[in-house]
Amino acid sequence: SESFNGREIICEEIKLNNENDISEMAQKVSRIYQSLDTIESNLKPVDVISNYTGGTSAMTGGMIMATLNENRTIEYVNQKYRGKMS
Repeated sequence: SESFNGREIICEEIKLNNENDISEMAQKVSRIYQSLDTIESNLKPVDVISNYTGGTSAMTGGMIMATLNENRTIEYVNQKYRGKMS
């Protein structure tokens, strides 16, 4: 994990059965947000960023479906900056 403005960044990998199944991806991302109330964490939906960098088209679509109507944060890191960010 890294530090960002004094806050710890935690990345968690979520396994997919089919990376080309847009519905599965949308469900997995939605479950992450829904589980914030049930896990022992101080995270709120505004603290979570869905990052679709390097994902398949279906993965990207699923993330957009799960985040768009809820005004949740989603991001893409342009690959030309790969390795240059600090």
